[in-house]
Amino acid sequence: MQVQVSRIASLPSRARRFLVIAWLLASALAALLFSIPFEESEFSGASVTGPVLSVYGLSTGLLVVAAACCGLRRRTTAAAISVVAVVLAVPLYVYLFLPGLFR
Repeated sequence: MQVQVSRIASLPSRARRFLVIAWLLASALAALLFSIPFEESEFSGASVTGPVLSVYGLSTGLLVVAAACCGLRRRTTAAAISVVAVVLAVPLYVYLFLPGLFR
């Protein structure tokens, strides 16, 4: 049985690194655009939702830091930072889908 190599895996390492950087920056931009309506409302000043939105903003910044680390050839560091960023973004999504958990 012949195993097919995916197109991304067959790319040179420089092209793969560029794709990862582009993906991380696109994720950071999407997170920033998602959080703008919440920052302009009273959502950001409340006692429960304010810290949740602050942590979400931190995760957006960490995605940019992960992209910079990936550009500096520190892929394992970038991977760890991006995992932390994703974990920090989860509380906002949980609040939006299950607000009863935060009461």
